[in-house]
Order: sequence, then C-alpha cells, then structure tokens
Amino acid sequence: MYLLLTIQLIAFGTFNAFGSPVRKKSVDYVIHLGDYIYEYANGQYGWGNDYSPPRVPQPNKILTTLYDYRTRIGQYRSDVDLYENHQMYAWIPVWDDHVRLSQYVAFVE
Repeated sequence: MYLLLTIQLIAFGTFNAFGSPVRKKSVDYVIHLGDYIYEYANGQYGWGNDYSPPRVPQPNKILTTLYDYRTRIGQYRSDVDLYENHQMYAWIPVWDDHVRLSQYVAFVE
C-alpha cells in the first residue's frame, strides 16, 4: 500500500495528511507528485496569517537563493506530521517542473 501526495503549501495550514498514515501505520511508502515547496511570499498564494499559530512562509519573500530554499525546506520539515512521515517511510519524489514547461510553451508560441 502506498500514499500518493501532491502540492503542499505551508500558508494553507498544517500537513495532517502526512500524519494520519504514520499513526495508523497504513502505508509502505510515499509517492510525492511534486510541488513539495513553493517559492512565494505570504499572501502571494495562500495566507498563513489565518492559522493559529500563523503559518507564514519563511523567509517571507520570493525565494531566490540557496539559503532561502534551505530555510523554507527547514520550516516545512519542522511540521511534526511531515517530519514523522519522512522518518517512517521511504519517499519516491516525482519531478514536477511545470514552471519550466510554461516558460517553454510561452517561448515557442
């Protein structure tokens, strides 16, 4: 049995979908179809202030540097459910590069 996941954005709330299989021990591995993190600042796509405690993406700006991306990944992985899921299951990530595809389509048009 596997868990199929896609699109997680910290500004939309907690990652409880990752915790349920951990508590139930109901899967053997995780397939993640992409969009593990987003490069947006708070309010550009989702509003983290609506949650208690707030889930404002860090750093709160569009990510541009390696340090920015590492900081955001660290914030995501501080979520207990996501952390425990990574600890318990093997993950099979799938490359998702729709941004590059969109840029290519715009270029050829």
